[in-house]
Amino acid sequence: MKKPFLMEIGVEELPAGYINNATQGFEKAIELLFEKNNIVYEEIKAFGTPRRLVLFSKGVEEKEPDKVVKISGPPKRICIDDNGEKTKAYIKFLEKNGVTENEVFWEEREKGEYLTVKKEIKGKFTIELLKSSLEDIVKNIPFPKKMRWNESGFLFARPIRSFLFFWGEEIPEISIAGIKNSNTVSLLRNSDTPKIEVKNIEDYFEKIENGGIVLSFSDRKKIIEEGIEKIMKEENADYFYSTELIDEVANLTEHPYVLKGKFDEAFLKLPGEVISAAMSQHQRYFSLYKNGKILNKFVFVANGIYKSTDAIVAGNERVLKARLDDAEFYWDEDTSKSLEQLLEKLDNVVWIEGLGTLKDKSERIEKIASMLDNNETTRKIAKYSKIDIVSEMIKDGKEFTKLQGTIAKYYVLEKGIEQAVADGIEQHYWPKVWGDKLPESL
Repeated sequence: MKKPFLMEIGVEELPAGYINNATQGFEKAIELLFEKNNIVYEEIKAFGTPRRLVLFSKGVEEKEPDKVVKISGPPKRICIDDNGEKTKAYIKFLEKNGVTENEVFWEEREKGEYLTVKKEIKGKFTIELLKSSLEDIVKNIPFPKKMRWNESGFLFARPIRSFLFFWGEEIPEISIAGIKNSNTVSLLRNSDTPKIEVKNIEDYFEKIENGGIVLSFSDRKKIIEEGIEKIMKEENADYFYSTELIDEVANLTEHPYVLKGKFDEAFLKLPGEVISAAMSQHQRYFSLYKNGKILNKFVFVANGIYKSTDAIVAGNERVLKARLDDAEFYWDEDTSKSLEQLLEKLDNVVWIEGLGTLKDKSERIEKIASMLDNNETTRKIAKYSKIDIVSEMIKDGKEFTKLQGTIAKYYVLEKGIEQAVADGIEQHYWPKVWGDKLPESL
């Protein structure tokens, strides 16, 4: 007979990058336990959100199947002495296996006859297997980093705050990390009732859904995608940055609420890549573009259900303004300097001990490039290729560091250098990763 089962590990917010692998690892570990013990089960569905890891199956056999095993003992020559009497080896085999003489037989093999018995082994109950294995399974859920948070010494990515396990209609007595199995679960942090009790598995899914929690990663992702598309139509945008960010944001929320904000058009003097970086790197906002130019609108995803979103939008606009103020300051500082001044600053940075400064490296690049292709465009590309390394925008590991090369491109354009040189400066870093696009201008 099969029983449904449900497990939820309630935690403090997991990092977005941890959730999918952890969910898959949890699911595979339970499947392996069932398969190793020949327990028949229906499909296990796994869900992960920032605050919970959930496993569910409509049906799992209550016990592993009974089986008959053949146990071989000593050969006949050791079991029976020269007088035809049974030896200690014979008697010990019966005692060890708890059988009588009527249950054993001689099995013919290549090297003679061996004392043998067939025994029926009763299958273990699934719930007992889960009770004995579950804590180790949870402890071994894969995370890049783990922590201890209570006296149990249990290791997990974030503190476990609740544990729910339904076996059919039962709530078995079992604990994980000192947390007892309980039918109390958490809803959204801004919910009117942040904690609720559930009666059974059906009640759990009903109350989780009514509480606004979207368990499925793919469903959360779809909500975000559709929300961005809706706002793009409203703003007549034809592109947003970036699609890769959607996966991360989907794992930062349990109830994605897609909203839009705006920023002062004065910031549009900054390169679109700089504005997009300010939005995406720390704030996880999506920037909107039309005909290749960034708009002064952005999309962000709140977590929860809200009667009014005015304060949320205003707060996110205020945070972005601070980021863009910083970017504008760096831009103004850098563009107030001549290209020659930026080149001179390279002389203050040691590249590799014994091989000189970044300026020395830059001059060597210029010399080699001129030998390979002796024209003015190539010489300028080589000469100015590293100027942004010492810029306010790039140095010190800010959110704009990944724009190295792109920033240099805009700085030379700002000083009236031709587009071909600017493109070459940006593209001399290409490809940045395997499969990335290759330089077009060199």
